[in-house]
Amino acid sequence: ALVPPARMQQIASAAGAVACLTSGRHRAAAEALAPTLQTIVDLEQVLTNPSATVVVRHALPDPKLQDVAALVFTSGSTGTPKGVVWTNGTLLNEAYAGAERFDFSHADRMALVLPYSFAAGLTVLLFALLNGSSVHAFDPRTRGIRDLPEWIRSQRLTTLHLTPSLLRSLVGALAPDEQLPTLRLILLCGEPVFGADIANLRPHVSSDCVCVNWAGASEIGTLAFCSVRASDPLPDGPIPAG
Repeated sequence: ALVPPARMQQIASAAGAVACLTSGRHRAAAEALAPTLQTIVDLEQVLTNPSATVVVRHALPDPKLQDVAALVFTSGSTGTPKGVVWTNGTLLNEAYAGAERFDFSHADRMALVLPYSFAAGLTVLLFALLNGSSVHAFDPRTRGIRDLPEWIRSQRLTTLHLTPSLLRSLVGALAPDEQLPTLRLILLCGEPVFGADIANLRPHVSSDCVCVNWAGASEIGTLAFCSVRASDPLPDGPIPAG
């Protein structure tokens, strides 16, 4: 519901989508995508009716497409959003990059505050679920920022992944002596992050918390990480990308 109908229609058309899995309260939005869609499946009806049979009358014309795991759309900053194919290998590489660099494991409780309709949000899901971590969702677009600090504490979250703009809003919502003691890792992506952003955050996190400038793109996935520990000096300008 947070994606404008026109953009949903654009994405469905560009993707060549022929079927949609939905639920009762979103069925009208799915039907609005017709005639793009040939099949609409209401999951609530299927789950409550064990005898239900779902048939999607479509076959992929090219066997090579069988390896497609997701179609990720760019922001459209240079024009019309473009769809980028992510294969199963892409997903595994994203998960492996997080495990190798940050040792994600079953002990982690990850915050999902980025939209998972974009590459970064989807990657957070992969970081978590493919490394055995739990994922905890909070949508600041609907719930606002005021409740985010207490939510982080109450969920005992260990990692937080967000844009620098959202980080500034989060720090602005914190009282001068308010702490987020459970966080060990904060990944920042999507925009330039500056030394001042990290400096303003440091009084609110433990000395073990590492801040990271995470660089990548829809077309290539994760490219580089630049880690900044509590003892590291901060530049006056932007944090390097890698």
